[in-house]
Order: sequence, then C-alpha cells, then structure tokens
Amino acid sequence: MPYKSVMMPITIRNFTFPNRLVMAPMHVNLADAHGRVTDALIEFYKPVAENGMGTIIVGATSPAPGGGFGPKGLNAFDDEHVHGFSRLFRMIADRGAVPGVQISHVGRQNIVPGVTMVAPSAIPAPFFEGKVRELTHDEVLEMEDRFAISASMLWSAGARLIEIHCAHGFLLNQFISPASNRRKDEYGGDLGNRLRIVLNILRKIRERVDQRLIISCRISSEELVEDGTTLEQSCEIASTLLWNGADIIHVSGGVGYASGLMLKAISDGIWLKNAGIIKKHVRGPVIAVGCVNSLTRAEEILDAGAADFVAMARALLADPELVSKSLAGREDEVNTCIDCNACYAIISPEFPPVCCTQKPVLS
Repeated sequence: MPYKSVMMPITIRNFTFPNRLVMAPMHVNLADAHGRVTDALIEFYKPVAENGMGTIIVGATSPAPGGGFGPKGLNAFDDEHVHGFSRLFRMIADRGAVPGVQISHVGRQNIVPGVTMVAPSAIPAPFFEGKVRELTHDEVLEMEDRFAISASMLWSAGARLIEIHCAHGFLLNQFISPASNRRKDEYGGDLGNRLRIVLNILRKIRERVDQRLIISCRISSEELVEDGTTLEQSCEIASTLLWNGADIIHVSGGVGYASGLMLKAISDGIWLKNAGIIKKHVRGPVIAVGCVNSLTRAEEILDAGAADFVAMARALLADPELVSKSLAGREDEVNTCIDCNACYAIISPEFPPVCCTQKPVLS
C-alpha cells in the first residue's frame, strides 16, 4: 500500500513536515532526579526517529518546580535542563524527524506524596491525595511567564514544535474546565475568562520566541465528568486558540482522575470521532489520536478529512519500526499494540520506566 496521504508533506509557518505522522507525547519515567534528559531517554526515542516518523513530541515537560510527572519526569525551567534537550532534539532532527516537546504542569493531579498541589481553585481531584491550594492572581501571572520562558528555552535547544498541554485534567485544563475552576477573578467564570491563562501564554510565547516556532495545543474534547468540558465547548475552544496564536489543535479527551472512562473512550474511537467534528469547525490543522495502530488506519483518517496529522503513542512502544516496516510492505511483521495498558504502570509509587508486553526489551 503506498500510503499517499500519510506520506504527503504539509507546510505550516513556512516549515515543511515530511509526513502526517506524529509520535504523541508520552511520560516514560526516564529523566534523572533533576528532570534532565538522560542517555536512556535519547535511546528510547532513537529507533522511532530513524524509522520514518515525521514528528516526535517529547512527553510532558514541566515549566516550574513541582509541576512534573513524578520524580523521573522532565523539567525545562533551568539552564541545567537545556543541554540534554539539545542532545535529544539534535538526535531526532539528524534522523529526519521534526523535534517537538510538550510543556505541561500537573496542577492538582500530582502523584508525588506529601506535596501541596496548586490549582485554579482549591478543589481536590478525586483519587489524588494531598492538599490543594488556589493559585494567587500574581502566581497565575508567574505561571504564564514560566510557560513562555520554558518554550523559549526549548526553542533555543532545538525544538521546532512546542505543544501546550491543555488536556487530561492537568493545570491548564483545570483552568478551562468549569468542573475545577471556581475563581472569582478574571481567570474564572465564563469560557473566555477560563481560557485567559492559555491565551496569555500563547501571546507571551509569541512575544518571546522566534515567529518560526510552531505551537500545538492539546485539548480534552470531552472530559466525561460532571460539569466537565463538552464537545460543543471544545469546538469553540479550538477555534479561539487558533485565532490567538496556536497553529495546531491536538484533539484528545478525558481527565486523569477518570482514567477508566478515558481509556474506554480511546478504545471506542471517541477521540478520533471528535477530531473529525472539531476539524469541521476550525480553520487550522488538527491532530487526531486514539488507538491508531497501523498506517492503514492513519490513511483512512486522513482520507476522510477528519484530521491533518495522525498521532500514535502505544503503537510505537510496541514497535518503533512500525512506519518503516509498513512502508516497505512488511505490515505482517509489525508488533501490534494489543491495548493491554501495561504501559500505564508508570503511574505508580515506584515510578518504573515505561514497559510494553509486546516489546520485552522495554520491560
């Protein structure tokens, strides 16, 4: 199969992506104790980069102390973090893929015991233990600056795409969602106010960083919880973000504290369906994601006009050579993800490296 749609280049901000395939951001517990890039992390991404993937978005990277995904999560808020990212992005670019990275803050979904969490409002997230403190107005402004500074650092390290994580119940999603934002100042209330922090981050990044930088915003198209963001609201959110500095909308869904519902929606193809609906409502590129385990499926999504890019994550854990094998007509040799969710074992008190039952070398 030629996979013509999958392999068609696309140009955004005068930058040409070699194909429509994206490695979705993953948290893999391979940073060191200071949140720095390690040799193990570089080796993790290397086989994906050298086997035909168009873009690699390195997993959740915190712009502030206390905002990371556990003690082995990536950070990008200090000069000591830049060197490792430069090595990682250079490796990715040298192998023909576009280096990208996601900036994210966990907010009230912090899995490190004994930490006082920050959030738009002092409302604990179900199943996450610990105290939650409402960010002050000045702290919100500081958080906006931290996202912009982190983006600038990562651009200087070689990233060509920065993704702002506004999904899955993490800090920016907490501001957007009426289920978690009860603020009385200009960051709470109607949707425009709840989006304010993200719009300010986009503006501050554009003021600080080279205009060639491509910005993606990952959103939860539906939160699937009481008072959570709906698909109709997400169509408006996506359009607003694109009008205010974002270049791409990455359509996902769910929240971390309702992971069972989120995983079922992935398996049922809900996020792929939602990506197609949002695509019809916006003027700008859309990334679809969710249980895409083959180039054939990616080609179908693109041919249907449901997205401009297709992202994979667990499929590339199972087989980093998925793309090159498929392009060579060796689809029958691909180790296919079986949707067992063993890779979610990273979210545990031991913080183990990511694993996959289909690729024992990772275990």
